[in-house]
Amino acid sequence: MELATNFRFIGDYASAEEILKYVIARSPKYPVAMINLAVLYQQNLKNYAEAEKYYLQFFSIDSINVSTYIDLSHMYRYQYLAKADLADDILIQGLGKHPGDLGFAVELAHYYRDTNNIAAARTYYAQAIASAEKDNNTKVAEVLRVELAALPK
Repeated sequence: MELATNFRFIGDYASAEEILKYVIARSPKYPVAMINLAVLYQQNLKNYAEAEKYYLQFFSIDSINVSTYIDLSHMYRYQYLAKADLADDILIQGLGKHPGDLGFAVELAHYYRDTNNIAAARTYYAQAIASAEKDNNTKVAEVLRVELAALPK
């Protein structure tokens, strides 16, 4: 794995890809190799279909990692434009696996705000505020209230 990281760092993406695929072939349930290959395809090789494939395989092994759902959502939204409509779907899927998670609720609130789905944005802002208050995170709850109040009527 370290060798793949070193190859990626120096820009030898083909060697990094080869090593990561080898690791996955030998240990198909090793999530670190899978996510590293997804990131290599997304960030360096710009092969979004392959990145998506490895993100989704990663979720079948490790559905706990919240930030990875957000990463895939951002890839759909900002890079893999042919599948931009899946940006919120993957966040909703993640929220289903992590009910009440503040990060998913905030991401969904922002997504719907930015795409002008104000009704959905309000729903997820309310969820995010409730999650922040449940966690006694009053500063985040207050910021979210300000954002909610700024939404068009």
